Amino acid sequence: FAANVLKIQHGGWFPLVVAGLVYGVMSTWKRGRELVVERLNATEVSLDAFFKQLTELGAIVRPISFPDHHAFTTHEARSLAHRASDSDFVVCTLKDAVKLESLWPAEAGSLWYVSQQLRIEDGQENIDRLIEDLLASTP
Repeated sequence: FAANVLKIQHGGWFPLVVAGLVYGVMSTWKRGRELVVERLNATEVSLDAFFKQLTELGAIVRPISFPDHHAFTTHEARSLAHRASDSDFVVCTLKDAVKLESLWPAEAGSLWYVSQQLRIEDGQENIDRLIEDLLASTP
């Protein structure tokens, strides 16, 4: 170790600086991801509350969940349709409905989806300005 310390002043400092920068970027990235997950978990709407609302309205809810960005197979679509064969309808997210559309058996009936809208309650002028700046910079 002592022999290498003498090399720092003759260019050995460069890999140390690069390593420090990489460490800084990676630790910042890791902490940022942790903060995003914490924020998403804190603001996530509970599916249980959604299912409870549907149940209170008289629906019989049999939730089946898949991971986000799931690539459905024909077998999964047929299995879902079969499990729901005694149901009035099947409800999923719009994103999943798009993926299931070509796989959904015609004899299974319609596949319904929940649509969402975004309403900005505060800061609309900032978003408008960002969009205007973006559009102005496009050729």
